[in-house]
Amino acid sequence: MSVYTAILRCPTCGKTQETWVKRGKFLPHNTAACENCQKLYPADENLFQVFLANSVVSSLSMLNANV
Repeated sequence: MSVYTAILRCPTCGKTQETWVKRGKFLPHNTAACENCQKLYPADENLFQVFLANSVVSSLSMLNANV
């Protein structure tokens, strides 16, 4: 199982920061501390985005369209 990068957003000030996710668990623990306002918050409730390894977004539909 891979370790993925996740982006969290502080519920108080809105600053985003990176953490890691492995098997649905946040590493090193589920509590995050905001780098801006120092507030502690649960990481799983403030998940903003997860970057999955080996993921590719592509579309061939517009390439083949006769517009």
